[in-house]
Amino acid sequence: MFRYLHSYFLLAALILSSLLFTLPLITYLPESGKPVVFGLTGIQNAPELPAGFSNNFWALPFLGVVIVLLLFVVLLLWNRKDLQMRLAVFTAVLFLGLEGMMVFFAFQIPFVLDYSHRTFHVSIVFPLVGFLLTVLAIRGIRKTELLELAGKHFRPAGKS
Repeated sequence: MFRYLHSYFLLAALILSSLLFTLPLITYLPESGKPVVFGLTGIQNAPELPAGFSNNFWALPFLGVVIVLLLFVVLLLWNRKDLQMRLAVFTAVLFLGLEGMMVFFAFQIPFVLDYSHRTFHVSIVFPLVGFLLTVLAIRGIRKTELLELAGKHFRPAGKS
């Protein structure tokens, strides 16, 4: 399974996307009170939320779980390069969608909750790094597939 370099790229993307569930993304600093932490699962340790605000960020953890499961499946499909490449492309698109949703929520929450300052953590760029690692894996999968096709092309027909 880990015979090719692209498997290590996919494994690194899997680890980074799994870490998103445990690390904070943004810390909001209100005028008074303790800081509020926003993670992939929503707002944590918020003192009190306004009546019109819903702490319903179900799309972020759902997308995170789908990405982790797809990366795991892509790692297991090491012998089916065409399907592996298609699923890796879909995972790369999902990484971009996750990053877009995280940035949207990062800039939308302060307007709704009247927070004066926000601090981004390094984990906010994990989906972009995962996207780049997945693109590198896609390129590696394609090169490996072409190399295997070239090897089959030049083999004599009578010998296996």
